[in-house]
Amino acid sequence: MRNLVFSNNDYLIKDGCFYFFLRWKDFPLSAFFSSRELDFRQEKNYEYLCQKLGIERKDLILPEQRHSFHIEVIDFNWKKKKFVADALITQKPNIALAVLTADCFPVFLYEPIKKVIGIVHAGWRGTKAEILKKTIIKMQECFSINPGDLEIAFGPGIRECCYEVKDDLREYFFRHIQEREGKLFLNLKSANFEQLQSSGTKRENIIDSEFCSLCQNRDFFSFRKEGENSGRTVSVIMLRNK
Repeated sequence: MRNLVFSNNDYLIKDGCFYFFLRWKDFPLSAFFSSRELDFRQEKNYEYLCQKLGIERKDLILPEQRHSFHIEVIDFNWKKKKFVADALITQKPNIALAVLTADCFPVFLYEPIKKVIGIVHAGWRGTKAEILKKTIIKMQECFSINPGDLEIAFGPGIRECCYEVKDDLREYFFRHIQEREGKLFLNLKSANFEQLQSSGTKRENIIDSEFCSLCQNRDFFSFRKEGENSGRTVSVIMLRNK
């Protein structure tokens, strides 16, 4: 019997080393992220992940991430291509889209009518470049989705309680920076939420894991706290056709 544990909110359930979004736990979608029990800098953990998904390693798409706003559409050529991107979208079933994080936010996207999925790696650079908004636009262009039908979820990331930044970010995120005791703190999630609002998504379709990768460093990796020794959390979304 699996060891299922409910998390600190109503949206998640922990199954082994992974947190699943309850809304998307069953067919035709899998969407989840890992705890620090697994470090996805290690290749052996991908073998375990693929076994859990029931796919071959070649069907797990993990791009080279560069904190950019580049978006890749995964089509019939995925098997022979190396992807350099910070967002992935597809309509193909049984292809797992994944990103690695250790403070940046993984953002999951699902349009249930056209059966389109996406995943976004949103750090401050990608957020500044509006990668989340641009990903939704790309989904519209490629698959004619309606943003109002999108379901969105935020995985673990560094929150405004901990994300101290310098003054040079104030001009880009002035609506999302708080000053406390002479220090500046960035609310990266609210900056991305603003992009969702301007894209035409619905508030009731957005859920949040509520995990802070730094506050809850015993459960998740944090580059800000651990530096170069930090491991990586994997976040995965996949459509199933069986």
